Amino acid sequence: MKNHSLTQGSIAKGLLFFVIPLFFSNLFQQLYNTIDTVLVGHFLGDNALAAMGATAAIFELIVQFSNGCGTGFSIVTARYFGSRNEDELKKSVAASLILGLVISIAITIISYFSMPYLLTILKTPQSIYHDSLNYIRCISALFKAIWTFLNHLKL
Repeated sequence: MKNHSLTQGSIAKGLLFFVIPLFFSNLFQQLYNTIDTVLVGHFLGDNALAAMGATAAIFELIVQFSNGCGTGFSIVTARYFGSRNEDELKKSVAASLILGLVISIAITIISYFSMPYLLTILKTPQSIYHDSLNYIRCISALFKAIWTFLNHLKL
């Protein structure tokens, strides 16, 4: 695979190669949300779709926090990559994978137990409260563990 530098050569070409993975990452996230909405609305009905919509703000908070963690880890790793410090680069990647796993587990546990309070604060209607709680707990447990780990693969 050819290396594309952001510090040498064409700036436009370098930025294009930098942005392409980000574009596809966002595209797949939107596709996931769209397909999830279509399937839930079609097969489970209006209440399930409303329950899913009631958790959108919480879900987005989890996704953006995960992105922030991944970005923070990649900044440290990029520093060592840029300075060609291979020993520290390996340590950085290993540390970010371990920290990502620990943070994923912590956020999964915290979000699992805090969801009833968050849904109450968001004034989720009683008719969809339990469906919303079940949906966001399931999504946060599965999503957090997988998403944070996949963020580290972008390093």
